[in-house]
Amino acid sequence: GLMPNVRDDAKEFVDTCITNLSGATFGMRKGAAFGLGGIIKGLGLDALKEYGVLATLTKMVTNKKDFKAREGSLFAYERLFAMLGYRFEPFLLHVLPHLLKCFGDSAKDVRKATQDASRCIMANVTSNGMKIVMPLVLRALGDVKWRTKLESIGLLGAMAHCSAEQLSNALPTIIPRLLGALSDPHEEIQRAAR
Repeated sequence: GLMPNVRDDAKEFVDTCITNLSGATFGMRKGAAFGLGGIIKGLGLDALKEYGVLATLTKMVTNKKDFKAREGSLFAYERLFAMLGYRFEPFLLHVLPHLLKCFGDSAKDVRKATQDASRCIMANVTSNGMKIVMPLVLRALGDVKWRTKLESIGLLGAMAHCSAEQLSNALPTIIPRLLGALSDPHEEIQRAAR
């Protein structure tokens, strides 16, 4: 059948997608993320480990010298979550700290990719995933970098895309933190908290 042939070429396809995540053009990076998400969905979650995808994405997202690698890895996180949904949640603990750091990135394109990935995650997260997300986001709200604070507020705002039940469970934790952010010395933090 078709599947054995795909499996035979899977490593090569995954490697090509990962290489293209750092590609010269936006379209190449975005297309590689879609390709990677599709092949991992088709092969199953085991392929993430088998082909070292998460380890490679971690190297890329923490590469301080290459904004294209950081942006491409964020595109990949977004697509993996969009295509795998709740099945990708066990990896949130691994991915979220990188997202929170990238909110404060010096490159505007990386910050935009981070926002998009975060919105996608928050729109698809389950109640179990929320238990992983909340402590990390609230910790980031206490970060010294104003952009990280700002975007953790943005992530809290993106929780509006969660189910009503999840949102109502999270509000008693979120509201006091947002009230605290209203008195932050940085104007943009105050504005975002409103």
